[in-house]
Amino acid sequence: MTLQFIHISDTHLLAPDQVKDFTGIQPELALYAEQVLSLPYHTYTAAEMLVRQINGLPVHVDFVLHTGDIAGESDIDYARMAQLFQQINYPVIYVPGNHDRGADISSLTQSPSSPLDQHEINGVQLVCLDSTHADIPDAGWLDDDQLNQLEMICRSDDDRPLIVAVHHHPLPIGVQWLDDLRLGNGEVLHSILMQARHRLCGVFHGHIHHSIDMMKDGILYSSVASAAYQFTGWPGHRQTSLDMAADPGFNVVTITHDQTFVRHHRYRLLP
Repeated sequence: MTLQFIHISDTHLLAPDQVKDFTGIQPELALYAEQVLSLPYHTYTAAEMLVRQINGLPVHVDFVLHTGDIAGESDIDYARMAQLFQQINYPVIYVPGNHDRGADISSLTQSPSSPLDQHEINGVQLVCLDSTHADIPDAGWLDDDQLNQLEMICRSDDDRPLIVAVHHHPLPIGVQWLDDLRLGNGEVLHSILMQARHRLCGVFHGHIHHSIDMMKDGILYSSVASAAYQFTGWPGHRQTSLDMAADPGFNVVTITHDQTFVRHHRYRLLP
């Protein structure tokens, strides 16, 4: 058994003729917003490059996993993203991020979205969780229904390899600003996943705009670089900022019967 997929996240697509409205933004996010607006390229251009990079890979993959913050906050953004991602040579599975809505995901998949979404691909079980919460605009939270469903999955007599996808990082990464925006009940999620540790191949997430792999109690947590712009993520730092020297990227994940490989791929966006 082998499963291979591309992990992408945080495309934050805005069309070239749009300007993000940061009116009323929280003061602590003002510098971040200013930096985003001053990027020397459009995130649409970055998304176009991402599609070309994926289609140009010299290896076959089974699907693309997008772990959220797909586009801006208008229907136009999602319509253009749908049109652009139709050019990808592989099916795309979406997980909602804090800048996404259920209706946005439905417009991309042409099917109703549900908080906990399940797939089986090449004999591997993929569980996608919705960590967005209306009362917590940027940080994440998993509701009781999803946690209960996930616990049933983890306790079940099932020998299929298991992959879990969620937008927010469940566990602290050591950068205070980002950790304040993590999954609020991530430790609860971790305790549930421990029940399926024997078959869990990894937890894949986005949100932090940084590529980090970490292990806890034998469980792999893997994030991916943003396809739009990167954050600094030095351990012990309280604040983060846009890392203009860092290239966008994606991960190529290979699952075998007894191993998980995460290959981090970066590519140049600007000359």
